[in-house]
Amino acid sequence: MNLTITIVVLVLMLYIPVSALIALIVALCTRKKDTASFQRTFRSVFWDFFSELLNPFSWF
Repeated sequence: MNLTITIVVLVLMLYIPVSALIALIVALCTRKKDTASFQRTFRSVFWDFFSELLNPFSWF
């Protein structure tokens, strides 16, 4: 049981920064003059990638 929890925590600790990095790159590439569009793009891309982790159909 402890091994399973450790693996899940390690995967999350690796997956969250990778999702944030991808979202940052996409937001920087689509950046406009205002910071609101940058923040909106970053949030939407980050949650799209992070929600894929929670989707059990994408695990296989």
